[in-house]
Formats: sequence, C-alpha cells, structure tokens
Amino acid sequence: MVLRLLPLGEDFDARALLARGLFESHRENEAIAEAEAILEANADHYQTRFLLGQIYFAQGDVWRAMLELGRVLRAHPRHRDTLHLMGDLHFRLNAYEAAADCFRRVLDMDRRDSSAWLRLAAIAFARGRNDEAISAFERAAQLDPALAASGHSLGDYYSLLRTLQPQRRR
Repeated sequence: MVLRLLPLGEDFDARALLARGLFESHRENEAIAEAEAILEANADHYQTRFLLGQIYFAQGDVWRAMLELGRVLRAHPRHRDTLHLMGDLHFRLNAYEAAADCFRRVLDMDRRDSSAWLRLAAIAFARGRNDEAISAFERAAQLDPALAASGHSLGDYYSLLRTLQPQRRR
C-alpha cells in the first residue's frame, strides 16, 4: 500500500484551515495574507470571510471586522457564529438595539442558546431595563446550570463583557 499526498490546490476549506492555524499561532499577518489569497480566487468563501472578521476583531479593528462579518451575513443570514460575533461588536459600540437584534436572531434558531440569553441580559442591564435583564439572566441560568452554580451575578457578567475589549496588536 502506497500513501500519496495530494497538493492542496484550490481546496479553499483546507487553505482556510491553514489560515486559521496561522491565526491561532499568533501569526495574524500571515493568516490575513493567506485569507486574502483565498478570497482573490473565491470571493464567496464565507468561512474565510468569517476568519478575517475574527482576526480583525482580535486586533481591535472593529470596522473591518464588521465589514467582513456583514459579508458573511449577506450570504448566510443564519450563520450563528457570525451573529454572535457581530452582536458582541455592536455591544462594544454601545449599539444595543443592533446587538440585541443579532442575539434575538440566534434565539429564533435555537431558544436554548444560553450565551445569547446572557448577552441579551447584559444589553438590558446596560439600558437600565432591570426586570428584562433579570428575566434573561434567569433563562440563561436555567439553560446552563453551571452558570447558576458559579454564583456570578448579572452585574458580574456585564462587567466581564465590558472588560473583554479586543486589544490591538502591533
């Protein structure tokens, strides 16, 4: 039996996986270059656009992240990971209604997404809608018993979201 290795060629998924590995190895510039090469050959490869959105998010480049993630959502309006990330970006910009819209869209697909409920709780908390915030937080805690067991409050979670700002890397 002979094992033959085939070149990646135009296998965009494999190349996107390589770019993700570069990003996760903190080699963002190389990851961006690989992603841009993929998109030059296949502008519709939404997985690569999502990766670019993640990279720009990690670098603190909010607007470029939103541009790439918006392109993903135009092609795949129900892409949950993109909706989560886009909602987080809107939250950081204090665009609470846009953020809430993203998380409501996630919940339209899966009412058991405790992360989306937590984020809606944080948004309501930020807007001074305490009853709504508590209700959403309780729903998240029901769905994720570990959350309730941890003893964290809604205020703790809100503070955590506020402190997890992406850092621009140079």
